[in-house]
Amino acid sequence: MRRPLFFVLFLFVLTNLFSQTLSTPTIWLKPLLSGDTVSLIDTKISTTDQSPYSKKYTKSYINYNPSITPGDSLNIYVRPYDSLPNHTRVTIMTAYFTESNNKVGLWELGQDTNRLLWLNSQEISYKTKGISYRDSLGTEQGPIVNIGHFNYPKRDTILSLTDTLYICNESDNYFAGNFGEYLYFPEDLDKTEQQKWESYLALKYGATLKSAYVNSQGDTLWNTKEDSTYSQGIAGIGRDDSTTLNQRRSKIYQDELSINITDTPLQDKTYILWGHNGQNATPTILYQIDTNQYYQMERQWKIKPYTPITNQPTNTELIYNYPLNVAPGGILLLIDRTSSDITPTISEIHHPDSITTDAVYFKNIHWDTDNNGQDYITIAINIDSLNQPLPNKSEQTQTQTQQQQTTNEQTKHLSLSLQPNPSTGNFTLIIQQQTKTPLQIRITDNNGKEVKKYTKEDADTYTELHETIDTMGIYLIQVTNQDEKKTTKLIIVK
Repeated sequence: MRRPLFFVLFLFVLTNLFSQTLSTPTIWLKPLLSGDTVSLIDTKISTTDQSPYSKKYTKSYINYNPSITPGDSLNIYVRPYDSLPNHTRVTIMTAYFTESNNKVGLWELGQDTNRLLWLNSQEISYKTKGISYRDSLGTEQGPIVNIGHFNYPKRDTILSLTDTLYICNESDNYFAGNFGEYLYFPEDLDKTEQQKWESYLALKYGATLKSAYVNSQGDTLWNTKEDSTYSQGIAGIGRDDSTTLNQRRSKIYQDELSINITDTPLQDKTYILWGHNGQNATPTILYQIDTNQYYQMERQWKIKPYTPITNQPTNTELIYNYPLNVAPGGILLLIDRTSSDITPTISEIHHPDSITTDAVYFKNIHWDTDNNGQDYITIAINIDSLNQPLPNKSEQTQTQTQQQQTTNEQTKHLSLSLQPNPSTGNFTLIIQQQTKTPLQIRITDNNGKEVKKYTKEDADTYTELHETIDTMGIYLIQVTNQDEKKTTKLIIVK
């Protein structure tokens, strides 16, 4: 028996509408910026100044988004207006940033004084049972999206109990890092629904996923299997009103390149995602353009825009944080619209539109102008813009240790060098002086606050100081001996 056409169309429309519905969390905690402080708010529950989540916390950022730094032993607790479901499968998502090597608490859910479920940076636990999900050597680093599916414990009594959610806390393991969001769904989200919210959190906070990135309708924005070569680090900007995403600037964790929306309003469901191939970010491939020589990076980025409006360009600005030994006027952006075989002779060449002390800006960059769905980019630097020529591939076999230990016997003055600089935390300060004499070393932040201080009474003509600074920023290192004083600048990036 043939079904009437209108019935088939009705089923198609109903199925399509159902596939585009979006599950929403019943508890949705995220920071709200207010001046120099942030409050942790619930987007589903109206709060007052007396509410536990309207307290003010130290302002911090994850991928240009407000986050909170709770501080040691600070309890953040939420008591839901309604008791949480009894013995129901639930889904909990958390976005955060930590580089701590200790066990740090993320959340704890309990009834009255009973600890039921909790998550820290090394294990998920239920009552007295814990399951480790990280090795014992450390925790996740950088922005993290954590997802768990749990059977909410069955109540042991018919009496009404008080459900309490503790944020940035798990027993005595207090959170060390920046806290982004907490989402609680009273259901076991299916794969597609999970990917929608997982993609929202990852794009907002700059976490790289191993699964596909999708929008709130389930449309694929980035396929990590098809784009596996360029999925070593992934970031994106975009707007999706269903999830409240409005990300106008992003970068991949520990990458020197970011993309920013300038004065163009983003349309709903419009995205630009990019990923890199994980190759060396130091320019080493020698090319010649006209009479000039350039070193090009082995690292490449693949750019994939997604917009519901055909041929609707989005005006973007690309920002590249250049190394300190480079004169920024010789930096080029190369764009290949068709393939990953980027060479200066066949690619679009863009010069910086503006320059600051640590970055160059390429303005009015439009992506996918040929509508093939993707572009490829890299950075090249004029050889004359380098203080010293970058090594070619054969010269790179000399180890950094050998380079550091090559001293200049002709040195007549105090000299300083930092390796690497910029650094993600770990760095080596190399000090050379003419004679053996005591050294005083002082590290201050950009506001003049002293961070570390040392005295080397037995300093030789060659001294190495291996140190770590965990907080992103600009620092000044001042070294003094009996004859002179010198200062160098250190940049910590994340």
